[in-house]
Amino acid sequence: MTLKRWDPFGDLRRVEGTFGRMWSGRYYRPSSVSDPQRLGDEVATYALPLDVIREEDEVVIRASVPGLDPKDIEVTVDDSVLTIAGSTTQDEKAESPGYMLRERPSGRFARSVRLPDYVDAEKAESTYEHGVISVTLPKSEAARSKRLEIKISEN
Repeated sequence: MTLKRWDPFGDLRRVEGTFGRMWSGRYYRPSSVSDPQRLGDEVATYALPLDVIREEDEVVIRASVPGLDPKDIEVTVDDSVLTIAGSTTQDEKAESPGYMLRERPSGRFARSVRLPDYVDAEKAESTYEHGVISVTLPKSEAARSKRLEIKISEN
């Protein structure tokens, strides 16, 4: 059995986080055919799921964007923040009464990640393959581990 410290405000913070995402437009709610993904006149946005992998000489960030044209995706690095953004279009037949279930999101998407200090954002590279964007950020020379040779004294 694992003991966990009691946090009297933990549940309140979780609820606040959920409502904060919902009111800021970053909360994705699946739409029904009669209620397209709209919050007022503005199209709802959704966040991309990411994988962040720290390797020996680089950090790799991968985002799944299946079925999108790479021209519709924008990857930027500004002030140590990596942003992957773009948009998807809704099928023209989306209003058709034949839809029984519609879970694939459409509209704007965006995801921002603060980069660690030890990566060199100037040398970042992005690739797109099989619906996955990979952004490779090499570690700066100062952050890489160095092997020191041990000198043995003659005395």
